[in-house]
Amino acid sequence: MKKQILLLTGNFPPFSGSGVHRIVKLVKYLDVFDWECHILTMDYSDIIDFSVEKDIPKSTKIYRKKTTPPDEKRNSKKNHLWLAQVIFNRLNRCFIPDKYIFKMLRRVPIAKRIISEKKINVILASSPPLSTLIGGFLLSKIAGSKLILDFRDPWTKNPNLNIGHFRCFIHILLEKIVVSASSVIIANTKELAHVFSREYPKAKIITIPNGFDPDDFHCSISKKCSSNRSLTIIHAGEFYPEIRNPYTLMIAIGQLFEEGRVNSDLLRVNFVGGGELVEEEEFLRIMRQYSLGSIIKVQNYLPHQLVVKEMEKTDVLLLMQNSRKAYLQIPAKAYEYLFLKKPILTLAPTGATANLIKETNSGLVVDPEDVISIKEAIIKLIKFKKNGILSDSFKFSNIEQFHRKALAEKLANVLSGLT
Repeated sequence: MKKQILLLTGNFPPFSGSGVHRIVKLVKYLDVFDWECHILTMDYSDIIDFSVEKDIPKSTKIYRKKTTPPDEKRNSKKNHLWLAQVIFNRLNRCFIPDKYIFKMLRRVPIAKRIISEKKINVILASSPPLSTLIGGFLLSKIAGSKLILDFRDPWTKNPNLNIGHFRCFIHILLEKIVVSASSVIIANTKELAHVFSREYPKAKIITIPNGFDPDDFHCSISKKCSSNRSLTIIHAGEFYPEIRNPYTLMIAIGQLFEEGRVNSDLLRVNFVGGGELVEEEEFLRIMRQYSLGSIIKVQNYLPHQLVVKEMEKTDVLLLMQNSRKAYLQIPAKAYEYLFLKKPILTLAPTGATANLIKETNSGLVVDPEDVISIKEAIIKLIKFKKNGILSDSFKFSNIEQFHRKALAEKLANVLSGLT
């Protein structure tokens, strides 16, 4: 008979968004290790991706309140209540720990019933959103279940947590209370685990990074270059103004174009699913200033399977973590990049992201603010391809440790120790 676990998460397929693939892959492979997952989700994303549902085991139980379809959400501001919607969205920013707290609290009675009926004694709360951690804490106290906190991002050390001194104090207090009540803390980078170990020396802390699943790919591990004459580079995923924006890269490419060192025959760049940032004036201004339309292609959000196909036929994979405040974080796409064994052009300061690429010898790491170094890295990669050595210039060492099945097995062993 399979053991039972309740997972609290922000989104779950078909709703997509940050962290969804991590949770889905844990669910997929925990089933292999005789754990049946019960998913309680808030489903606040506007993005639908049915392709991810193939990984969900049939035994998985999903609990969700009736949710407004994304198309209706987008059109909600067009009806006669649009002003109330705008006011409510602004008020949401005042809630602690985040605007999803009431969504989570409304689900606590549902979770309590599930725990009681299914005799579940382990809860895993995955954050962000931070509200899942609060929900997990309350349920562990109400039901007496063991609590595991899965930190996909830091809490109080998160560079996106732009709040005043009073709210910062409340967040610090909440983090201490919730972490102290947990049985296990999961950090998704070893750098974040080190910070938790320093601040909570009595806590049990393990590292389970994001990873790759070979089942997602249409080819075996391959380092083959594209058949194009030009060097092709892709960035898969959303941009963010503070921690992940392509402006410096675009300026570097623009200068190379003006200097006559690159053109569309030598370099092609594809931004897939860049989000709202690619529509902002600064992005469009740089595109116009350097006439980058012939080199840089911008695509809207694509389902995960289609993004994978785009990555498979590209020469170089672009990884970005601009902010020095994000030194504890690694974009989840980095691990899928590793599986493909294609050179990774990494724009990141000293920190977790840069460390991963250096330790695995999987690409070039460049300071995200250093235009000259970015230009040199691009020219170097173009020369590698021209000379036929792009595929063999990096070693991709010890990447099997990031297989999703191995990571789920690590979690399964931890769960078995709690039951």
